[in-house]
Amino acid sequence: MSYRIYRHPEGISLNGKEFVLDKEDKVMLFDTETDAVKLVADDIGEDVTVQELEEDHGIFIEEDEDGKTNRT
Repeated sequence: MSYRIYRHPEGISLNGKEFVLDKEDKVMLFDTETDAVKLVADDIGEDVTVQELEEDHGIFIEEDEDGKTNRT
């Protein structure tokens, strides 16, 4: 299972999802939810939980359920 990080542009869920991308403009995938949280925590400079990311920063982590992210 892989995980990906996203937010809703302008904080409005009707706008769809905006994913964190790698240097090749592909959605970054993480082996664990903890790895995804660590990337964001390092970027914002504070230790956070998944709940704090969602409530305080509008950043969400979800499973790449279909496994089709970045596949052509």
